Amino acid sequence: TRDLNADIQVTLGKVTLRVPHDVGVQLDMQRFLTTFDNDGLVKRDGSYYSDNWDSARYHLRIHVQTTFGAIAVDRSGGSAQP
Repeated sequence: TRDLNADIQVTLGKVTLRVPHDVGVQLDMQRFLTTFDNDGLVKRDGSYYSDNWDSARYHLRIHVQTTFGAIAVDRSGGSAQP
């Protein structure tokens, strides 16, 4: 019901973030030997953005630091609307 920030640090593992499809996502990442499934996110000015970033009612800003891992963002979930 409001904008949020998330800080994630991963070493040796996989993180899948499940975010409602109507929430705008911005992802900043510092990575080393890490795979990133950016399906549905577009790189712009050094960050990855969801296609609805500019029009979304709610926003999630994600800051990730990872080594030897994998990051994925799953936006197929339900709605964040109350």
